[in-house]
Amino acid sequence: MPGPPASAAANASTATDASAGTSTAFGTHERPSADAANEDASSMAKFGIGSSMFSELKDLFWLISTRTQRAGSLSPQGFIAKLKQSNELFRSNAHQDSHEFLNYLLNEIVENVEKINRDMGDSGRTGAPLHGPNQLIGNTWVHTLFEGLLTNETRCLSCECVTSRDETILDVSVDIHENTSVANCLNQFAAGELLCHDNKFYCDNCGGLQEAERRMRLKRLPNILALHLKRFKYHEVLGRYVKLSYRVNFPTELRVPNTTEETEDMLYSLSAVVVHLGGGPFHGHYISIVRSGEKWVLFDDDCVEIIKESELSNYFGDFPNFGSGYVLFYERTDFDPMQYDLPRPFSPPPVGPDQPFTPGSHGSSGIQG
Repeated sequence: MPGPPASAAANASTATDASAGTSTAFGTHERPSADAANEDASSMAKFGIGSSMFSELKDLFWLISTRTQRAGSLSPQGFIAKLKQSNELFRSNAHQDSHEFLNYLLNEIVENVEKINRDMGDSGRTGAPLHGPNQLIGNTWVHTLFEGLLTNETRCLSCECVTSRDETILDVSVDIHENTSVANCLNQFAAGELLCHDNKFYCDNCGGLQEAERRMRLKRLPNILALHLKRFKYHEVLGRYVKLSYRVNFPTELRVPNTTEETEDMLYSLSAVVVHLGGGPFHGHYISIVRSGEKWVLFDDDCVEIIKESELSNYFGDFPNFGSGYVLFYERTDFDPMQYDLPRPFSPPPVGPDQPFTPGSHGSSGIQG
């Protein structure tokens, strides 16, 4: 996947309101003029790989990352056209949810990469660790980056028997409350709920309905934690979904507490934020904020600017004019991509504290599965 993976995913997630042909990246609209550059970016021309969501996204980020111009923008027309062809939900200009889009995009890319690997005789990158045991369930580099393991536990309060079921996840969705933090949301996520009255649990060991405690635990943490804040909630009185403009503090460093005996506390660093602007789920706008080196860069269609780290608090959710953090991307501080069988992309150096910001510093691309 192009670029720093969390950054690329965040920028791709903001494409949900770009179906009208919004340009991306930097400055004023400018179509690439060099046929050679376009041919070099084309997955079909260079690698003989058919058009897919993966190849179109790869080609787009390749064009962005290899540009030499300091101004201009690229229209994601190929990506948007493929998106509309692949999923009828995006064939209108209706507002779409960026979290749902992220889920669709990641799962679609997984299918695309698996097909590429099959067509290449399984010669693509597996994403497995180069050394030590492989705990991953999936077999692509997408799973290496985003896959975690969630366990659903139900404990019967009569016999204390515990029933558990594991499932793989590519993101985590958490409920939010007024004046809270991401760490608190994760603690509440693992707090559990009581099953009682009309919602009792059928215990096989007891042979009948019993009161029980059910909870979800993160059994294996992902290398990149895509954290979805559930800002849209159905309001029974109004009969519709409303936006929860609650203040949710998301720190630049997050220590995820252990939730099972198999996991330890893990330190994560914030890489990117998808921000929703607007008063409800069916209208509004998305922007993304991405860390590049020591700088934070705000992407709003073809408008790009560097912001101070202290300005991130404007997007905690209690300042409607700035919008609300909606999907957060945290990367494990001990994650070393070189220790996995991952694509080895061309990667321009990040923007350092003393370097001028240039558009070409925000992405890279590699086509190997």
